[in-house]
Amino acid sequence: MRGWEVGMAPWSLAMTTLLLTVVAGCEGGDGIEPPVEVAPTMSIVSGGTGTDTIEADLAQALTVQVKRTNGKPLAGAIVRFNALPSAEPSRPGGDAIRVASLESFSFQYDVSDTTNASGRAFAAVKLGITAGKATIVVTVPEFGLRDSARFVVKAGRLARVLLSTHDTTTAVGRDVTIGAVAYDRRDNLLDVPLSYAIAGAACASGTTSTVRGAAIGSCWLRASAGTAVDSSRVAVLPAWTVVGYDYVTNEVVRLALATGVRTVIAQSPGYEVFPVAGVLGTVVFRGGTQLLAVRPDGVLLSPLVRDIGFEWMGWPRLSRDEQRVFFASSSGVYRSNIDGTGTVLLVPYATTPDPSRDGRYLTYAQNQELAIYDIATKLVTYPRKQGTMPRWSPTGDRIAFIWLRRVWVMARDGTGLRPVTPDSIVVTDNSGLDWSPDGEWILTNHGGFGLFRVDGSDQFSARLGTVSYVSIVR
Repeated sequence: MRGWEVGMAPWSLAMTTLLLTVVAGCEGGDGIEPPVEVAPTMSIVSGGTGTDTIEADLAQALTVQVKRTNGKPLAGAIVRFNALPSAEPSRPGGDAIRVASLESFSFQYDVSDTTNASGRAFAAVKLGITAGKATIVVTVPEFGLRDSARFVVKAGRLARVLLSTHDTTTAVGRDVTIGAVAYDRRDNLLDVPLSYAIAGAACASGTTSTVRGAAIGSCWLRASAGTAVDSSRVAVLPAWTVVGYDYVTNEVVRLALATGVRTVIAQSPGYEVFPVAGVLGTVVFRGGTQLLAVRPDGVLLSPLVRDIGFEWMGWPRLSRDEQRVFFASSSGVYRSNIDGTGTVLLVPYATTPDPSRDGRYLTYAQNQELAIYDIATKLVTYPRKQGTMPRWSPTGDRIAFIWLRRVWVMARDGTGLRPVTPDSIVVTDNSGLDWSPDGEWILTNHGGFGLFRVDGSDQFSARLGTVSYVSIVR
């Protein structure tokens, strides 16, 4: 046995040498890499940060490198570059940044590249149209590697200035502030100084975005930065109270134009209520087949004109002392005492009456022709003008009326005829029509509340919601 052991020694030595040689080769002695035993690492080598304006192409590509655990480059790994949408609170989800392969430069939100022999992968970067922070998420899905490249996108050059509203209202002695901001060509906010100017005598001049009403009318607030300009019209409302009918709630209401404060006068069955207020505050309106009156203290009077066979009643108007009411029915124009007594027919087959302030005359429409009735003498004169809804001016020397869907004004003898509302605004018999206490403005409805200066130099609207057929409380 001893001789066999001795004889086998050369063979064992040779086998041992061979095994050691194989093992040494497996450890890289012949240049073959061993299998990856744990996850490699990834790092952003360059192009991982940057700041530039919107839509800029960054000169440096986003470069990442993947390495083995022994620090050597890992070739053939797939790297994904994912451009995230903007997370800015002002414009969430906006286009913040994009990526593309170096071969195509077709920018999109997701692109992949394969690491080269140096373990590197690349993506071209283009900033988006949304200013703020931008992020590209880089991943190697095979090994669960993840990192982020972060950029800052700056707004572009000034493109426009925008006011928060282009049509608003205030009142005499009251302020209204209109915000303004500046934007670049992609609607990103710009922090630039703004200048303000006011045009129009109705507003007090100033250099800020706050406008103070100085007189009834309208003005313009102009905001500018560089060559970018925007303007807003400001209507200065009078300190008037109007009465009207809310066709949604079926309520007769008082409404303060300057403050918007609303007071319910009475509930009414809807449609063609025709509320009107007298000088002393009494409000008369149609309620079904009756005319009703509400005193200034809110007490609803018993029907001042009861149903005495009239098929229909409407367009009530009060005398200046509020002791009489004039109205129209299907058979003509009537007058009644405020207590409901003494109802008499004044003019048959006439409509839309209005007494003069001195109580001497009554104007009305008959077969779409305007007429003036002398209450004392019962004589009728005709200004030879067609129209409906005639209304005396406060001084009694002019009459406003509706014809061909426009408001017109003339002298009481028919001379000096001129339009007040433009032909682009439709006014009908149910629009309501009234003079301002100073005789300078016409109040009417045209699918919305409107004030028109009698001389045609100004006009503006106020939003009264669902309140229509308004008249001024004098």
